[in-house]
Amino acid sequence: MKSVSRLALGAVLVSLAGGCASGGKTTVSSWTDPKVKPAHFNRIVVVGLSGDDVTRRLFEDTFTATLKSRGNEAVAGYTFLPKGAESSPDSALAVIKKAGFDGVLTARSMGVTTDEKMVQGAGYYIPDSGYYGWNGYYAGAVGSTSYYDRTENVRIETHLY
Repeated sequence: MKSVSRLALGAVLVSLAGGCASGGKTTVSSWTDPKVKPAHFNRIVVVGLSGDDVTRRLFEDTFTATLKSRGNEAVAGYTFLPKGAESSPDSALAVIKKAGFDGVLTARSMGVTTDEKMVQGAGYYIPDSGYYGWNGYYAGAVGSTSYYDRTENVRIETHLY
């Protein structure tokens, strides 16, 4: 289970750091409540909801760095939230408010699926115009190799409060 979490985290970090338009990463679906008006947050705490501390720290550090690179003030939650704070949201909220944060970003992996398909190679003939009257002797058949195409789909649920 830890390897799946790390794999999911790796995929998330690559897509967040590189942006959705590069490297073939795409957002398949997204939903936003049309009644909610955009808000500006001054200080954001990033909380990764993961059972693995290494995965959580890696996610929070990377997401925080990405937010900072875009001009936001962000802090990784593990730097000041007590261990296991996500199991008690009320106490975590009190600590966050006391520290002066006005936004909380949470994210968790909802699962990873892998799609694998075989791309069949093709064979074809290259005609030759001849070589000193030896028409067809130097012509040949050429083929491309088959390969497997693997796509990993990571489903992530994020909330910004």
